[in-house]
Amino acid sequence: MARFCRIFNSFFLAFKPRPDTLRSDGIAVAEHILDSGAVDQLFIHGESIGGMAASGVAKHLTNKPSTRSKVSLLVCDRTFCNLEAIAQRLVGEWTGNAIRALTLYSWSTDVAGDFLKSQCPKVVAQDAADAIIADDASLKSGVALWKEVHRGAASTAHIAWMKEVPLRYRMADFENGSVDDAKYVAFGSRSFSQPPMWPTDKHVSLEEAAHFAACCKRIGKTATAMKRTLSLSDDEDQSGPNDHLLIQVWKYLATCDGLVGAPLGTSVKRGFDASTAWLCSTLVFGGQAVVASAESRLGGLPPGQAVVIDPVDFDQTPPSDKAGASEGFMHPSPIPAVATFLEQALEGGDSHITALAHEIKYVAATLRYVQARLSAASIVQQSLAERRLGGLNENSVGSFLHLHCGHNVRPFFCP
Repeated sequence: MARFCRIFNSFFLAFKPRPDTLRSDGIAVAEHILDSGAVDQLFIHGESIGGMAASGVAKHLTNKPSTRSKVSLLVCDRTFCNLEAIAQRLVGEWTGNAIRALTLYSWSTDVAGDFLKSQCPKVVAQDAADAIIADDASLKSGVALWKEVHRGAASTAHIAWMKEVPLRYRMADFENGSVDDAKYVAFGSRSFSQPPMWPTDKHVSLEEAAHFAACCKRIGKTATAMKRTLSLSDDEDQSGPNDHLLIQVWKYLATCDGLVGAPLGTSVKRGFDASTAWLCSTLVFGGQAVVASAESRLGGLPPGQAVVIDPVDFDQTPPSDKAGASEGFMHPSPIPAVATFLEQALEGGDSHITALAHEIKYVAATLRYVQARLSAASIVQQSLAERRLGGLNENSVGSFLHLHCGHNVRPFFCP
């Protein structure tokens, strides 16, 4: 009877499911395994909400001198950067503050913070097409946003929360004019019409990323409206709607490969937050994909030999897939090819291109910045170390694993 009462109390009265208890349960299990002497190394894997427990356990163990060397690998698999960010994408923007209020501001679901503070080899695995964990609210995007545009922030608690589109871009969209020239809203003393330049700019700012997102949106909106108009036209003498230069520009831009997730067009369709996350993720994790392509092209890399990046290393499409592609199918376009096409389009004198000259120039220059930065020797060495699970210091971003299995299907590394 006493045992029954204890079990009943544990399951129905004392059990309080909270993020803190999730982490503490994981820590208790991990410490018990280590104390038992059965194993001397732990491989910690957490999927979906389990990533919160896994990152919390890894942070706890690797920040204790007695257990720092006991964690051989942390894998956060298709998880979020914080619960509020994912709830906003699934339900609505209002849920971010609602969750905090309903839990009396006592819940801490900051997976990104725990992951960054874990001092061990670590992997962040994400499927950009995950139907549950939105790509711009994933751990990958949270880490990238903090590392790139919020690098001075002391806390990662609100990373990847949905934000309102800046008024100047909403008004420019309403006026159907250039994103750099809203008629009724002043841009202030600083203009973001100048794109980042490498090596002068080591990072992009949040304002520069937002301007990139606004430029992409206007190009896509204008090209889509033109295609719709041409498709409804009764003029049989004109060329097909897909032959227009502006529509070709958007076709290339929409299929631009971000190296670690969905093509740019998918992110533009999802909104400003997704486009900003796309750019940051490409800058923070994209170098690992480029280095992997370079190693494959070189047939391996002898110890001590430097990797020199070639523009072809940005093309992630396997040759076998290119050969078997059907007519009309377009593979993701590598960043250098997209930038080149945009630059050439600006030289043609097309009136529709001229009307979008600022947006196209800014996007092309930003893509050139991405290419130059990911090709730089210092970034190549950093990406190579991260890909090989190096960089065990605090705030290292870890190795990125790009999945294609959805949310509930087991990837290849799971038994």
